[in-house]
Amino acid sequence: MTAAFGFTRRRRATRAPLWRVAWLHAVVAAAAALAATGCREPGPAPADVPPRSLLFISIDTLRADHLGVYGYPRATSPRIDAFARDGLQFESFFTTMPKTGPSMTSFFTGRYPHNHGVTENPAAVPESAVLLAEILPERFRKVAVVGNPTLAPERGYDAGFGEFVLTGGDTEEITDRALAWLERLKNAPFFLWVHYLDPHGPYLPPAGVSERFVGDDWYDERERVALDYQPVPGRNPNYVRGAVPGYQRLGSRDEIDYYVARYDAEILFVDAQIGRLLDRMSDSGLDRETLIVITADHGESLGEHDYYFEHGMLVNEGSIRIPLILHHPGLPARRIRALAQNIDLLPTLLTQLGVVYDGPLDGLDLSPLLEGASDAKGRDWVYASTPYPDEYETFFETVRTRTRKLVRSGRGGLEYYDLSRDPKESQDRIEALPAAARDAMLGLLAELAARPLPAAPPPKLSPELRERLEVLGYTQ
Repeated sequence: MTAAFGFTRRRRATRAPLWRVAWLHAVVAAAAALAATGCREPGPAPADVPPRSLLFISIDTLRADHLGVYGYPRATSPRIDAFARDGLQFESFFTTMPKTGPSMTSFFTGRYPHNHGVTENPAAVPESAVLLAEILPERFRKVAVVGNPTLAPERGYDAGFGEFVLTGGDTEEITDRALAWLERLKNAPFFLWVHYLDPHGPYLPPAGVSERFVGDDWYDERERVALDYQPVPGRNPNYVRGAVPGYQRLGSRDEIDYYVARYDAEILFVDAQIGRLLDRMSDSGLDRETLIVITADHGESLGEHDYYFEHGMLVNEGSIRIPLILHHPGLPARRIRALAQNIDLLPTLLTQLGVVYDGPLDGLDLSPLLEGASDAKGRDWVYASTPYPDEYETFFETVRTRTRKLVRSGRGGLEYYDLSRDPKESQDRIEALPAAARDAMLGLLAELAARPLPAAPPPKLSPELRERLEVLGYTQ
């Protein structure tokens, strides 16, 4: 790519992760100590041993910028904020596609949706797509506790797991099930995936927190949104701009900030439940030997670009920017400004867990960034696309750097946002984009342009599963 925009493609040299070097020293020291003192019961594991297990917590529909640690003024996430202070926080982390199925498949394959084949939620995971649970060796006990029916076993997300629990979506139930499994898994290496459904709509937080943010200092009841609209024939009636999607309507409430306050209340409740998991990890000592990941599948549009309380139609920042926080005692706690994307997590996790994989990957190994290498650098750009047509029967895709964002529709329309001056993407400045930068970004889009694989037929769903999907706004 042209140097005018700074696009480069790099292949990182394979190297031992930081913990492996420290671990070798620890093994030598331990052997010497045993030789001198004889065999005895080992003490607590040192902080620099490699992670033995993986706890992967994904939160549905969570914007990064609605967490305190990402600068949000409301106290939505005290437990996640505290976890981030002791861990590694990526400030600029993005999904490949703002829909659950495509995004989680990117997380667990390290590939873009048009390469792994799940380009919309109804699609099943193709047999050609190799998921993280299939890659991890048999020494790991692999368990999933999942709340979103989009990720049902019928769609192939159970591949590689010894146990796959699809719950009814209740946040406390998910935590209870995960805690029970932690007790059973604690004596062996494990991979536990916990996927929370909240704060996915409809925004129905429990009574104890539902009104927590209604009427606070950041609440403005004057801004309203339409409730009634005419669905487009042949399309999911919840794919709408300029109005509240039908499944999200809360009676006759039309105040934008009422919906936002309820969304934030759901985040607060999930945060408390994640706190329960983190407490158990700490109390049991499992946090000393487990790599813990907290992230989200995608964000949520809360009115930006006239798109309310939904995700999937646009590639706006609220929909594609998500949190990523990791913790292990062998990794330094700090904030990482470099760009990264969900396809990068799989190769990174494999390196940290000491697992070799030679299958195809689109993602970068971020281990040098995690370990604080002086020459470590993240991505020059991230790429994201949407699965659904907009009102002009097209789709959107974007290439984004730290300061520039080009959005292209399927029919060739272009938008440009200078994120250094306009982080909320309120002003399209396509005419101000320098020609060299425009050519470089269009060249990259041409190279990465979504080329969906022939989609596998959607699996047959039970009436119960179809009903759950309809409540969440997924099915027509």
